[in-house]
Amino acid sequence: MNASTYGQLLRTNGNIINSLQVGADGPKEEKLDVVKNERFMQLRHKIKPYFKILHRTPESDLEIALASEDEDLPSGLSLNEESILVEVEELIQKFENEYLLKKEEIRRLWQQTVMQWEEIENLEDHRLGYAIVHPTVIESLRNLNKSVIERSDERNARLAAIAADTVELRFHLRDIWATCHISDDEKTHFMEQFTTENFSEDVFEAHKAELKIWRAYQKKNQSLMDKVAKREQMWKELIDLENRADDPSRFVNRGASMLKDQNYLTSLRKNLPKVEEDILKLTSNFAAEYGRSFKIDGKEVPDIIRENWEHFREEKAKKKHARTHHVPTPAMGQPTPRKRQTMASCPTPAKRACAPQAQK
Repeated sequence: MNASTYGQLLRTNGNIINSLQVGADGPKEEKLDVVKNERFMQLRHKIKPYFKILHRTPESDLEIALASEDEDLPSGLSLNEESILVEVEELIQKFENEYLLKKEEIRRLWQQTVMQWEEIENLEDHRLGYAIVHPTVIESLRNLNKSVIERSDERNARLAAIAADTVELRFHLRDIWATCHISDDEKTHFMEQFTTENFSEDVFEAHKAELKIWRAYQKKNQSLMDKVAKREQMWKELIDLENRADDPSRFVNRGASMLKDQNYLTSLRKNLPKVEEDILKLTSNFAAEYGRSFKIDGKEVPDIIRENWEHFREEKAKKKHARTHHVPTPAMGQPTPRKRQTMASCPTPAKRACAPQAQK
């Protein structure tokens, strides 16, 4: 690879060399080992491009772990000692210094080449004559042109792949945010990355890191998520069965189905408060660990449960009042009791004709 092509490679990877902004705030107070693991993965992402740019072959176990393509922490590597992270940071600094020296050398060589090319002759035909006499110059120019085009095509293809992969990660983030009932305030720190259309390696890596944080958060609080989902389903079923129980037509062609519904309704009335009690305990533990309340659509769970039951009891009371004070209305086409009495006391003309006449 000649100096100019090498320079193109370095400039193209300039953004990759910059440090990665991972996840920002995310869930607070993670355990120390999780924090160290995240820090190591961040440093590995930062140092990995240097192995390719500087043509460095990993030698030590630590360098092999840093250059690995595996997304997880390499097996056998312990982060219990703080010195490991310090060693990685020192290695990054060493690589950065080498990179800057290489970059300066390439810049100097490129400037010298341009100056020498201009010094050959100011007249274009003399320069072309020199290139013809020295065919290696033509070959070098051809290789440079080809390399720049290939590099541009590779970069465009890579950016297209990064854009598609980033969009897919956004779908996963939306799903996990919905599952974990994450509020807009908790997403604010990542919205700039989440909405940008300027896709890059850094943006892609930031999405991967953010998704990893929330997956760890979901796994840690899975019991609470499951209980909340279960309670929501049970509540919907309770409301549905209560409405059926209040339906006057429930006795029509129901048979065993009505008995089954009644048994299940009884079970819901008994078990739903137990599930809610478990949820309240879990939300209390959540608040103690994260220093904030667990919310659904911006509302705290105890308030949601209380409001649900208050509304439920109000609706039950309204229905009971309506049944107690309701005056039955005859079906359309049926006579009222008063009308039936009048009709019975006033025979039709045919009945009057057949009836015996009273003697005068």
